[in-house]
Amino acid sequence: MYAQLLKNFDIDAIVIGEGEITCAELIPALLKERSLKKIKGIAFKEKTKIIKTDARQLIFNLDEMPFPEHEIFATSNRTRFCFLSSRGCPNNCSFCCLDFFGRRVFRQRSVDNILAEIKYLIKAYPKLDTIEFSDDTFTLNPNRVIEFCNLVIAERIKLKFVCSGRIKPASREMFAAMEAAGFIQIRF
Repeated sequence: MYAQLLKNFDIDAIVIGEGEITCAELIPALLKERSLKKIKGIAFKEKTKIIKTDARQLIFNLDEMPFPEHEIFATSNRTRFCFLSSRGCPNNCSFCCLDFFGRRVFRQRSVDNILAEIKYLIKAYPKLDTIEFSDDTFTLNPNRVIEFCNLVIAERIKLKFVCSGRIKPASREMFAAMEAAGFIQIRF
């Protein structure tokens, strides 16, 4: 709805899709009042004309992304963190907007990268007790889920986990590993 928003509100620009790289280019351009036409993945208004730039390529290697700067928005008393270990979904459900944003491309962080961030959070936030995976579908790759769970158990990480997933694919092995690792809820 970028066109509707730009027509009806005093908005400088709208990021369409993944915003990390786009915002890193957009914010300096806005501050220095430079042209926005070469910034991929945005829409903006120039006088009365709405301009939508070319789509930005998806970020495929999520391990290259820095961890979020949790300390900006979290106090030392924080007990629960939302966490992203993958992006996108290859399915095309009629009720879902992910096809538009993720272009039906599933990308995932490595299990080692996920565990490194969790260990950082445990150290930085001693009251942490729950990680909520905000992935579009955490359970899409059962082998990765099982690998993650086995490493959580091996590393003796004692947290509760929550995630979203699809009914398929699923297996008793995956659910048993999730339960053993501390998953308390799956939202299907």
